[in-house]
Amino acid sequence: MVGILLVTHNNLGASLADCVRHVLGAVPKNLKVLSVLAGEDPQHNITEGEALIMGGVAALVTQTASIQRAMLVLGLTAASFEGSESLDNPAAVFQ
Repeated sequence: MVGILLVTHNNLGASLADCVRHVLGAVPKNLKVLSVLAGEDPQHNITEGEALIMGGVAALVTQTASIQRAMLVLGLTAASFEGSESLDNPAAVFQ
């Protein structure tokens, strides 16, 4: 599942998410909004952004493990997964 993180000034991202809700009837679970407000502490935004990104990485790790378990049950061994630093070592994402 592809995730979308909107990082926008003020409430632009929330307004875009409202447009999505209007068209689709709901905001998809994988759409997250981080609003950057004038005068707000940048460290707070960085911390919140990192948490949102790591949540996405954790979901990918879980999804990959589920696919691997399904392959074992089905007896499939020919598939391979291309690694990525974020999936192989999630703690390294922000280093």
